[in-house]
Amino acid sequence: MELFRLRGLKRFNFSLFFVMTIAVILLAVSACSEPPVEVPTAPEVGSRTPSFEAKFLNGDTEKIDDILENGVILNFWATWCGPCRREMPLLTQLADRSGDDGVMIIAVNTGEIEETIRPFLDEFNVNFPVALDIDGSITRLYAVPALPMTFFIDGDGIIQYRRVGELKEGHITEGLARIAGADTSR
Repeated sequence: MELFRLRGLKRFNFSLFFVMTIAVILLAVSACSEPPVEVPTAPEVGSRTPSFEAKFLNGDTEKIDDILENGVILNFWATWCGPCRREMPLLTQLADRSGDDGVMIIAVNTGEIEETIRPFLDEFNVNFPVALDIDGSITRLYAVPALPMTFFIDGDGIIQYRRVGELKEGHITEGLARIAGADTSR
């Protein structure tokens, strides 16, 4: 009698294994038949900058198309990002030198609230507009793969230079030279 029960148990385990194997195969086949998911890529140098409207820390809402006049440095950053912290003094110095008639710097904060951002801005004496991207829609629009990421955009809205990673003096010089070169070719 015991032997009979054991054989029945083996038959049950084999049947369960067979059914589970078929289920896994069916799931794998159906998953493989799904259309591929398109992964967005960041806008290329030479392409038009994606248009967006953003709320700024000062309460204003602006469209990027309305503020391109002399060119824009669009910098994506967050307070927790080490390279963002290291490059912020460089951007603040650039904003001081540029004045009202130079290229505008816009810092797009990714996913943080005002209470988190303010102490950071005070620490670095940030003196340029900060756009809030709390829901990440602007960051997704630009397909930002890592922070910081910076786009140098000319007055016509064409991306002239982009940089993933911390900005150094040389990157800023290169980006500004490309914007200036685009301005002279108009």
